[in-house]
Amino acid sequence: AAAAPPARGARAVAFGKPKGKQMGRGGTRQQPQIPVPPVDPDNEEFIIFVRSKASPVAQWFPFNIVIGGSQANTMVKQMESEWGKKLFSSTLTKNIGKTLYADMDKIVEVVRERVPMLKTAKEFEFAYKIRDKSRPAAWVFTDGIEIIPPEEECKGLLDKVSDMFQT
Repeated sequence: AAAAPPARGARAVAFGKPKGKQMGRGGTRQQPQIPVPPVDPDNEEFIIFVRSKASPVAQWFPFNIVIGGSQANTMVKQMESEWGKKLFSSTLTKNIGKTLYADMDKIVEVVRERVPMLKTAKEFEFAYKIRDKSRPAAWVFTDGIEIIPPEEECKGLLDKVSDMFQT
């Protein structure tokens, strides 16, 4: 079955890197406090993570929160059961992947701007997780992330047929 297009009315919320250094007692540098974005009470939120494919460290960095619309809300609600998880998890992952790959040049530009450690990376890998609204500050942690497959694997049947006629 073809993957559904991204939900209409979906919005993205982005948070940049913190500015300046924070000094603690004795002049030691403390980790900057990462701000906790407000929770959208009506819509599911998806935290997008990125890492360099070539890095030996393979560390994931959160760089964006995408707020889904009614279609995403319905899919996530259905995924609360094991049956729904099996049925919709792959579709949701592919839809998020299609959205990312459709605007990849802009996304890479934003990643390089916000994640200094990835400024010179050549290839990126992406993942996401559904934000746990009961733990808003945990949005930066990588527990429960789903890796987004390569662009070709995110295409639905209609996309593949369309590509055949364009070549």
